[in-house]
Amino acid sequence: MTNTTRMRAGLALLVTLVIGACGTSALATPAVTPAAATAVTPAATPAPAASSAPVASASAKGSGGYDYAVGNGDAAASAAPAAPAAPAGDSLSIANFAFAPATLKVKVGTAVTWTNNDGAPHTVTAADGSFASGRLGTGASFSFTFATPGTYTYHCAIHSSMTGTITVSS
Repeated sequence: MTNTTRMRAGLALLVTLVIGACGTSALATPAVTPAAATAVTPAATPAPAASSAPVASASAKGSGGYDYAVGNGDAAASAAPAAPAAPAGDSLSIANFAFAPATLKVKVGTAVTWTNNDGAPHTVTAADGSFASGRLGTGASFSFTFATPGTYTYHCAIHSSMTGTITVSS
């Protein structure tokens, strides 16, 4: 092989490796002589496996404490997911920036579970300070067992318009 042919074969190998690493064939390929083309056989690159694990993202909070890395508050009204049917019994859903159902009656000793089915983070925070979930991301749940009869109002500390009431009887 001549030096020019070797250089072309080496360049063709380099381009093949770059294309394989980038996963695209949009790069221009230099002309290669038939003898040099047989020397370059790229290995098949397996496709990355799909993952169902959640992806962490950096958070950028706006002036109202809204986490813009999760979703845009202005677009939430137009792109809000359909509200799931309100769960029965001692479970509540957080969806479309609301607690569903907004009021719930339970007996003393009942554990109530809130699940965030929304695309934005929320909290479940008692007005009297008796419970607070902290920040709940999409799919996260919070449970609290009511040991004392009474009426408990709660809200989302991130979105103050979101409110709910639990009435506990003996």
